[in-house]
Amino acid sequence: MALTDSKIKLTQDAAKAQAQLPQQQPNIDTDYFGVVVGVNEIMLALLIVVSAILIYHALKTQRTRPDFNLIDLIVDDDGKISPEKFIVMVAFSLHSWTILKWILTGIVSTADFVSYGTIWVSPLIVSIIKSRKAETVKEKAS
Repeated sequence: MALTDSKIKLTQDAAKAQAQLPQQQPNIDTDYFGVVVGVNEIMLALLIVVSAILIYHALKTQRTRPDFNLIDLIVDDDGKISPEKFIVMVAFSLHSWTILKWILTGIVSTADFVSYGTIWVSPLIVSIIKSRKAETVKEKAS
């Protein structure tokens, strides 16, 4: 009898603890011309558009410049696969898949989406700034 009472008490305690947990905020939906669009749908659409633009640009560049190849994203100048570049591409793919899955299940926040963009865009911005500084130094030396 005491064992059954303790099980009931544990179940009641678990129910109380569950009730005290903060509930997930409902998705804030907006009505655009009679179509209800939530934040997750907007982020998914943005991710699809940006991905399509990147793929289009990469394929266009590859056609117009035969010296450009998408395989260069993981290969060094000597033609061998670079472990660092390969790890970065795998991390980018996994992170993109995770964000996409979060968007589709509705658990992604705006902060997650912004951090995703920041993580993958900031190294490109830094490399552009460094290359411009290097060009400026070369011009001043000439």
